[in-house]
Amino acid sequence: MLQGTRAVITGASRGIGAAVARRLEGEGARVVVASRSAGPTAGGATHVPTDVRDAGSVTRLFAAAGEAFAGRLDILVNCAGVCYLEPLAGMDLAQFDEMMATNVRGTLLCVRAAVPLMRAAGGGDIVNMSSALAARPITAGKGGYGASKRAVDAMSEALAEELDGDGIAVHTLAPTWVDTPMRRALFAEDPTWMSDDDVADALVFLLTRPAKVAVQALRLLPRARYYQR
Repeated sequence: MLQGTRAVITGASRGIGAAVARRLEGEGARVVVASRSAGPTAGGATHVPTDVRDAGSVTRLFAAAGEAFAGRLDILVNCAGVCYLEPLAGMDLAQFDEMMATNVRGTLLCVRAAVPLMRAAGGGDIVNMSSALAARPITAGKGGYGASKRAVDAMSEALAEELDGDGIAVHTLAPTWVDTPMRRALFAEDPTWMSDDDVADALVFLLTRPAKVAVQALRLLPRARYYQR
């Protein structure tokens, strides 16, 4: 069902973004990937160096995508994100600002730039990467990151209403405990972690629902009891 579709994926140099790029290309999509660093990308994907915090950089990304895709776009996956886990009351404000600029502002900038290309295509799908943490009690040390992802959820709900008439569906995909370089930098490895390919599988599920079915938010949680058998 994704054969021949045109997709932009941000944060695609590693982790979930890289897994999503590989999977969509494997499903037959044409892919443009964006990240600040080059990193590994899907085999045939076009890489555009991009800082999603910067409006000019995002404009250049979607200009490149428009050129590659003849002015049309079917799929946007916003995977670019940063995470700092510090007590919110004492968190370095530069860290807080970076999370909000990347996770929230960056997501919105990409959506705004993608919409004209999706309108030209007659519709499309936008998937904003959230976190299961955003829908659960946010514990000490996770407040800044949780706040940024709750903002992504709220923004996505509003965008879903605004863009539905254009045939553009807006989804949030909210995993937790995924084995990525970012998580390994923060925590010791745990057998209950999901893989980034598990998240890519869920994303394909979102993108291949019938047009009459709206899956606005999807949470992925580890089955701890599975590992206790």
